[in-house]
Amino acid sequence: MSTGTQRWIMHLDMDAFYAAVEQRDDPTLRGRPSIRGLRIRVTDLLEMLAAGATQAEILEDFPYLEAADISAALAFAAHQTDHPILRVA
Repeated sequence: MSTGTQRWIMHLDMDAFYAAVEQRDDPTLRGRPSIRGLRIRVTDLLEMLAAGATQAEILEDFPYLEAADISAALAFAAHQTDHPILRVA
C-alpha cells in the first residue's frame, strides 16, 4: 500500500565519525590506525609485543584494553603485510 510519501534509509558510519573526532583531538593519530577510539595506536601495541611484553602484562597496564583488541591489532598487521610483491621485468 502506497501513501505517496517517500521513505529514506540512512546508514551512518559512527566508527568513522569517532575516529575523525579522535584524530582531531589528538593529531598524532592522524592517518594511523588506532584501537577502537582509545587513543592507542596499533603501532604502539605491536611495539610493546615486539619488545617482549606479554598480552597479560599489556592488559594489566592498560585495563581499558581487551584481549580482542590485541588480537585485532595482530590481525590488522598480518593483513597489512600480506600483499603480492610485484617485480618489474
